[in-house]
Amino acid sequence: MRISRTFISPFFLLVFVVGLPLFGGEFESKIKPLLEKYCYKCHDEDVQKGDIRLDLAMTEEDVVKERKLWLRSLHQLEDEEMPPKKPFLSESENKTLMDWLDKTLNHYDWSKVKNPGYVSLSRLTNEEYKNSVRDLFGVDFHKGSNWVADPEGDSGFTNDRDNLSISISSMNKYLVEAEEYVDALLSYQAQSWSKQIDMNADLKFETNPEQANITFPFTGVYNLTVKASSQGQPITGMRVMLNGRKIFGRTIRGNDTKEYSIPVFAKKGFAILMVYVSTGDAALFNDERVKFPISQSLKSKIRQASKNPPQLKVPDKYKNNKKIVEAFNKVNKVAARCYSSKKAAEIYMSMDKMPDDLEPIKGLLKGSVPTNINNGRLAVLLGISTKEMFANWKDETGEDFGVDFSEYRKIREAFKKKYNEQYGYKRDILGKLKVESLTFKGPFLPKGSVDPGPLLSKVRDRNNVAKALNYYAGRAFRTKVSKSDVAPFLKVYDETLKETGSHTASLRDSLIGILVSPRFLLHRNEMDIKSSKIDDFQIASRLSYFLWQSLPDSQLYDLASSAKISQSVVLQNEIKRLVADERFSSFCEAFTKEWLNLESIQGISPLMEDAMRQEPQLVLKRIFQENRNLFELLEADYTYLNELLARHYEIDGVKGEKMRLVPLNTARRGGLLTMGSMLSATSLPSRTSPVNRGAWIVETILGEELPPPPDGVPLLPPNAGQGAKTLRQELEIHRQDSKCSGCHDRIDPYGFILENFDKIGRWRDKQGKKKIDSKMTMKSGDLCKDITVFKSLIVKQQQGAIRRNLVERTLSFALGRKLKYYDEPAIMEIVEKLKQNNDKALSLLEGIVESYPFLNQQLQETE
Repeated sequence: MRISRTFISPFFLLVFVVGLPLFGGEFESKIKPLLEKYCYKCHDEDVQKGDIRLDLAMTEEDVVKERKLWLRSLHQLEDEEMPPKKPFLSESENKTLMDWLDKTLNHYDWSKVKNPGYVSLSRLTNEEYKNSVRDLFGVDFHKGSNWVADPEGDSGFTNDRDNLSISISSMNKYLVEAEEYVDALLSYQAQSWSKQIDMNADLKFETNPEQANITFPFTGVYNLTVKASSQGQPITGMRVMLNGRKIFGRTIRGNDTKEYSIPVFAKKGFAILMVYVSTGDAALFNDERVKFPISQSLKSKIRQASKNPPQLKVPDKYKNNKKIVEAFNKVNKVAARCYSSKKAAEIYMSMDKMPDDLEPIKGLLKGSVPTNINNGRLAVLLGISTKEMFANWKDETGEDFGVDFSEYRKIREAFKKKYNEQYGYKRDILGKLKVESLTFKGPFLPKGSVDPGPLLSKVRDRNNVAKALNYYAGRAFRTKVSKSDVAPFLKVYDETLKETGSHTASLRDSLIGILVSPRFLLHRNEMDIKSSKIDDFQIASRLSYFLWQSLPDSQLYDLASSAKISQSVVLQNEIKRLVADERFSSFCEAFTKEWLNLESIQGISPLMEDAMRQEPQLVLKRIFQENRNLFELLEADYTYLNELLARHYEIDGVKGEKMRLVPLNTARRGGLLTMGSMLSATSLPSRTSPVNRGAWIVETILGEELPPPPDGVPLLPPNAGQGAKTLRQELEIHRQDSKCSGCHDRIDPYGFILENFDKIGRWRDKQGKKKIDSKMTMKSGDLCKDITVFKSLIVKQQQGAIRRNLVERTLSFALGRKLKYYDEPAIMEIVEKLKQNNDKALSLLEGIVESYPFLNQQLQETE
């Protein structure tokens, strides 16, 4: 009996094996006729469905080069998913094709493949450049790069060497960057400077910032001290911009003034400082926090209760004054909205479970009825008395911006109390921001930096200058340097000294020359024409840029100089040392962000986004630094949280802004699949997306390649699942299209298992009144009711695919290129090493660093 045949995917490239008569003869006599009968009509030169052509491959090597596609084709034959419609292969034909593919793909003699691959000559990525300058000078400049973004390469990573070239325009930017870095380095010899800006400002609106002008005497890192408090509510947000660049943004809590400090890179000269109230930096969620939205019936009830609001009556003597009548009408419209807010609050408070939706009571929470007349006193502007203006109101007093109702104040406080009992932190109400002062002081050396003063103070004669330039050039160029290598920079020093008479200016120009040298900006790519093996300095560089995203330190440099670094025991020890170092955080950040595709996090505040991005990075860092099992990436019974993210996950007992290790007592959390970063990044702006989430699991975790969706298939609307049908029901209808079902049958179940998480990663049992149906059936027939069961099952049943995918992703990142067929021997060896070492994390890194493609390189790209 045949199962559903609905998946049209990349099937077969024609196979004709050269050099193996048995395969060649079998292909001509048995395989090619089957492909002509069942495949070419949809995938030949003229049709090419799915942009796939199947009539080009002519050798066994052609099949091996596309091993992933052929393996998927083999699996589709096993599941009887190909061909998608009649005529179908007979049982014997199917077996013939499957046996041939299995023999070609899984029993290939890889010993005859000895190709380490070619890596293009490329520039450093932005992150590599920034970290390299930091470690070259031993100073954390707290400075971002200001040139074009690194493009994503075919490997899926921005460190893909084939995409990192240098243009003339980018060279000009590198020159500016080098000047700023060197000026900052030299500024630490200067006398300390400070500037205090007294503000004493109560800020209310993001569109109305406070502004100040500053002139910095040096280029360097300054310490910014902010004294501020939240006024009127427990929490507010503050953002500080310097020349349009955000330098400070955070939550400000409490009425008592507190100090906040942050290092800031500033260029010498004039700068504009702007200070805002910022809801985003306050970690407020606005409409994104809605968990129990207001129903249509409740909206109707509020509308009925809001009829006949009290109105200000125009005094008789002004009834013919159009200006005054119009002003009264404006006030009455706003007053009616406030009255409606009051009624909504009363209805809310009568309910056992209040909606988590503050839209109907916005006017009440503001506490006044604004006039909207130039933010001035309405009565004064109209030339009538306040008493006359508000003569028809009871229990009220006229204020600068409208009418404040004492009765409303009582209701507001009662509402806030009950609301906070139900939702607490979930709906913080923004207070005003009181800023007392901002103080810049510096230049100063950030924590962990090495004071350059002692070294720079010695650079007062040519001999010491030569020594300093030799040191910096060797470290910058990641290799031994000779006198001839340093001579051009020493010449710059001599010429500038002759022109200016300044040792500092002369050293400045020399160091800038080193930073704009191609030998610093480009990865070393030198080869011995007699051997594919890279030299020891390149090994040191590959290792440090892999695990630190930065240049080799002194120990790696010395090991390369003494030709010891290529020894297996030395490599293993250095891997452990580099992983234990704080600089390993750069690998964790770059790798998780790009492997997990976390660029699309949306619908949350910047502070929450930062916490969400750190969570997978810190989990990965712990797994490697403690040499834990790699499958903890999916099954960990712990995670890293701060108070903000813990509250988001409804986990108690976590206080403060610092991310820390938190043990978990629920399987609802723990592992990549339950992290808010992934769940948000794979959602749509208005709802979850089981399709996106399922595809993410299939591609990112299992390592399968999904074909693009077929042409002419309508997408689900953004509001799918909001009507009578659930999202699951609407997708089931969508899958009835034969062009869609095959792919959706693979990915949708994985997406539905995550439906208990909303679009920003909070747990939910219902969507509105509808109970969430997240169950799925695994290929094995095991039923998963929700994510708590699924995590262990997918690790158990897909362990091989997950392990191999981790190897491929990490190896590709380490090499800086897309993997090709000739990398298969290395992949197999690393996979086997992992299995033998119980999937311990360091075994993955050791296997990669000791692999043939990591320690060798082709002179040019060849097949």
